[in-house]
Amino acid sequence: MDASLRPAEPGFSAKISDPRFAAYQASRTRYARLFSLILFLGALVGFPLYGAASGEITWPGSLLYGLGIGTMFLLIGFFSGRISRKDHTWDGTVTGKRYFKKRKQDRYGEGWTDRMIYVVTVTRDDGKEVEYRYEDDSTRYDYFRAGDRVRHHRGFGGVEKEDKTGDDFVFCLACGSINEWNGSEDCFRCGCPLPK
Repeated sequence: MDASLRPAEPGFSAKISDPRFAAYQASRTRYARLFSLILFLGALVGFPLYGAASGEITWPGSLLYGLGIGTMFLLIGFFSGRISRKDHTWDGTVTGKRYFKKRKQDRYGEGWTDRMIYVVTVTRDDGKEVEYRYEDDSTRYDYFRAGDRVRHHRGFGGVEKEDKTGDDFVFCLACGSINEWNGSEDCFRCGCPLPK
């Protein structure tokens, strides 16, 4: 890889104020609410249909079940957007890394599967610790080193590393996709600016 494509010196990206990030967040919230509305309507219609077809749930109990489950989906969609509004930008330091194996039962209960859990611990400048867990994904785990300065940007799930000078790729702040240092300024998946 051509080293001239990498950042010349450490620093956090100022591109987070680009309007495409705000548009991405608004679109993500809109889709989450639309999806929760679809699940609400599906439960509201599905439970009575299931009750009528199977005879296991009688009317109006089937409607009440559908209304209860559907309302839960609506509340999840509504509050997920509100929680992200309380988020704020903060800086911190990677203070720990560990990994362990975890056994999980297969989807249909037919056996067990071993999963590797990779954990990166970040201590915020205010002293609070935040753990980032990655299941069967060592890429993000290997990307960070103890002592790295990082920044969490409001409304997004991951953290940006301050010193990206020796890296061959960068994570998109919006969608989390891996982007090679190839001269492109935007994420290949979501189109948001890369933190260069």
